[in-house]
Amino acid sequence: MRPGKLFARLATLAVATLVCLVLAFLATPYLRRSSDEPFSGASVMASPRDLHVVTQPVRLSSVPDLTLARGMLYADGNAALGTQISRFVLDNPLFTLNVSGGAATETIANEAPQLPDAAGTLVEQLIGLGYDNLVIRRGSVQFVSRDGASETLSELEAELVNKRKGAISAKGSFQYRGHRLKFETTLTPPADRKTSQRWPFKVSLRSAFLDANFDGIADMARDVQLSGLADVAVPSLRRVARWFSIPVSNAAGMNAATLKGQFSWAGNALAFEQAKLSMDGNEGAGSVTLNMGGERPLIDGTLGFTAFDLAPYVDSLRPQTFGFERPSTGWGSLDLTVPFLRYIDADLRISTPKVTFKGFELGRTAATVSVRAGNLLLDVAEVELGSGGASLQLTTDTKEAIPRYALKGKIDNLDGAQAAAAFQFSQAWTGKGALHIDVAGVGQSPAEVLRSLNGKASVIASQGLRAPLDAKGLRTLAKASSVSGWSAISKGQTQFDQLEVRFAIVNGVAVAETVNARAGANAFTISGQVNLPDATLDVVVASRAMTPADKVLRSSDYIGADLVRLSGPLGQPTLQPIDLESLQPAPTPAIVVEDLAPSK
Repeated sequence: MRPGKLFARLATLAVATLVCLVLAFLATPYLRRSSDEPFSGASVMASPRDLHVVTQPVRLSSVPDLTLARGMLYADGNAALGTQISRFVLDNPLFTLNVSGGAATETIANEAPQLPDAAGTLVEQLIGLGYDNLVIRRGSVQFVSRDGASETLSELEAELVNKRKGAISAKGSFQYRGHRLKFETTLTPPADRKTSQRWPFKVSLRSAFLDANFDGIADMARDVQLSGLADVAVPSLRRVARWFSIPVSNAAGMNAATLKGQFSWAGNALAFEQAKLSMDGNEGAGSVTLNMGGERPLIDGTLGFTAFDLAPYVDSLRPQTFGFERPSTGWGSLDLTVPFLRYIDADLRISTPKVTFKGFELGRTAATVSVRAGNLLLDVAEVELGSGGASLQLTTDTKEAIPRYALKGKIDNLDGAQAAAAFQFSQAWTGKGALHIDVAGVGQSPAEVLRSLNGKASVIASQGLRAPLDAKGLRTLAKASSVSGWSAISKGQTQFDQLEVRFAIVNGVAVAETVNARAGANAFTISGQVNLPDATLDVVVASRAMTPADKVLRSSDYIGADLVRLSGPLGQPTLQPIDLESLQPAPTPAIVVEDLAPSK
């Protein structure tokens, strides 16, 4: 679906509220005229004057720009028979409502529109509010937007009641895109003639997936402007999205939502201020604006959440076929295409003191989300990770069939014990370090992105890092026989005085480029690779004892060093001793470490 088509549909939903008011506005601009020059019921006599077929467009209102294109109007009563005429019926009408944002130029407020000669007394009496009740049957409302696109509300059934003191109420229902919506509205004339263009109103909309109430002021001075209090509840945002043919999966996330607060609607912009928002249990407050004046709808807002749970939205990425989730779908097969990004633009600023995801918990987080023409920029300026902090930038380009991704971020002052606990590793880790990453990839799933991943990463630990590993005794541990599993390997403790590892990542394979690790008088280096998509590793660890702390070691300094190979699945690797002469290169050539000095 083209973005322009989506704009037309969103505009239609937004002005559905206006439709309820329009039905009450059919004669509002001429209320003063009708009160000064009332029509007599006896002025409408028997047929054919009791019935008129509208075949030429009749302008009913300039603000809003409303035209009756066709219909059959008749009085439900007959003066000749002594029946008072207080009820009019408009059968099979077609209303045209211009929602392009420009006011009509031919008719001004409080001036009767130019009627065709054949309009007759009935149409004049309709416009002049010469009735107590107006019934609309089998009607349609056609919206015309700025780009000429149109949408239609069909099967409009409504009843308007002209109450005392000029108040008008309307209730009924209409159908849009296969769903029935019920409405009720009340319009009250202003008490002060100085504010004759500002009408208090109340509107409610009901359907299977929408419950909305509006209470405010309609300013009719120029274009229609609405303001007041709004209370909107949606049991499923996904159902609403699919109602507009926006491709979203049938999964958890984006379901129940509520929005309450001050609203204003002028032109193509609907704004909520001092709003309270709840979505999937995540509660927040702030301001949100929906602007439909561009090629795509633009959502702009600043929101602060008390806490934010990511689980519903990650689960919603599970791949589906015909709306049903595919079996045996792990994290590697999540659908990263996010097709709805091509249909909306966004500028959102989000903050929360806590982010959770299935047992993981992050601290204070501040992020901005920008979406333009299918390109997403997620800029996380701050994330608290225990005593550490992180920042990252994620960019996606979904305009092509295969999306492109780039991730650049860093974690500083990361606590080893907290990180190990988060990933359910041994909690014997202590000390702090930093992780830097700058990668890019393409693909429709995490597995595809990993296989195409290119970039670099580094791990740097400060003095005092203690790992649950006897690095000095690895060869002794592996001498008797091969040792499998981290539980068998992770015995003892090693405190590193210095640890720096830098990786180059090519097509999902991380190769150690620079390694500088020292624990007392012992120096260590690593060569080999880690295959990220397959979750396997094949690395050789070399250790040299009695090395001066101030000496910069090169690869030649490790000739004759103790060597062990760590290979196999990342979750269950095997440790075995090797001799330098029998050392074989990894399946893909590893980068030879020529200089193990720290990078500057």
